[in-house]
Parts: sequence; structure tokens; C-alpha cells
Amino acid sequence: MIIPIRCFSCGKVVGHLWELFLLILQSGISEGSAISHTRNLKTEG
Repeated sequence: MIIPIRCFSCGKVVGHLWELFLLILQSGISEGSAISHTRNLKTEG
């Protein structure tokens, strides 16, 4: 799968969050919740 380096809508760099996203999915959290969680981390920093 090709991961996006930048957000399609806002242009912010999000490529560094891919591994975290996969870890969250592997822990059993749904994809929508994982996206919300990584989005919150992205906006904090």
C-alpha cells in the first residue's frame, strides 16, 4: 500500500504517523477511531 506523505485536504505532513496508525489497528481499535487518535496527535505537535 502506498501511504500518503501529506494530508489530501490540508497539506500537513502525516507520513510519520503511519506506523503508529498500524500499531493502533493491531491493538484492536477500529479504523475510524485510529484515524481520530492519530489526527489528535498530529494537531497537538
